[in-house]
Amino acid sequence: MSARHWSSELEALDACEEAVEFAREYPSLRAAWTACERPDWMLWLLAKSLPDDPTTTARRKFAGCVNAIAKRSLKHAGKYRKQIEPTIRAVDRWARNDPRMTLELLSAARSAALSSDDAAWSAEKKAQCRIIRKHYPAPRIPKP
Repeated sequence: MSARHWSSELEALDACEEAVEFAREYPSLRAAWTACERPDWMLWLLAKSLPDDPTTTARRKFAGCVNAIAKRSLKHAGKYRKQIEPTIRAVDRWARNDPRMTLELLSAARSAALSSDDAAWSAEKKAQCRIIRKHYPAPRIPKP
C-alpha cells in the first residue's frame, strides 16, 4: 500500500480542486509553497491555521502580511486611494498591537475601504506571493 500524497490534507480542508491538482505536482508542501503564484491560495491556507480570536498574535501577523499586499496594490487604487489609505493605516496599527486601535475602529475602517470598490487588488500575483513567503517561509497544513 502506498503512502497518501500530502495534498490529500488539502482535500480534507475543502481546498478548491485547482489548488489540489497543483499541489499533486509537488513532493511536499514546501516545494509547492515555493512554486505557488496564487496569493489567494496561499492566504487561504494560512487563514485555515489561524485561531478564531482576532486579537491573537497569529491573527495580527496575518493582518500585517495581507496589509503589505494592500500597500503594494495602492498604486492601482486610482480614485479610491484616499478611501483605502486610512484602512491600511488602521491595519498597520492593529498588526503592531497598538492599544488605541480597537476592533470597532478596525471594522469601521474596513467598511469604508470596501465601499470604495475592489480597485486596490492588483494583478501582481508573483510579487504578492513573495510578500506572503517573506512573512510565512514555511507553512503548515492544519488538522481539519
